Amino acid sequence: MRARLDDRDTASPGFKFSEWELKGVPLRIEIGPRDVEKGSVVIVRRHDSSRSDLAADGLGAIPGILDGIQKEMLGAAESKMRELTFSESEYGGFRERIR
Repeated sequence: MRARLDDRDTASPGFKFSEWELKGVPLRIEIGPRDVEKGSVVIVRRHDSSRSDLAADGLGAIPGILDGIQKEMLGAAESKMRELTFSESEYGGFRERIR
């Protein structure tokens, strides 16, 4: 697991969020002044854009969150594959399917 801190003052938060999403980062951890006061961080999942608060001392749960993301994305991909995969034993049936 790798982490990067994007502390650039020259880019807006929205630009940074978009840039990291385009790079494929699966999980964004947002830490702002109010979060520091509350002792929490905001976790944003890229695959479904869900946001949740997590206690700052609970960051050990992140590997489990990443495993959950992997399982959800793999399950969705396998489901889509089964939906779009077919088998035909006759040329006529095959021909109808590809039209």
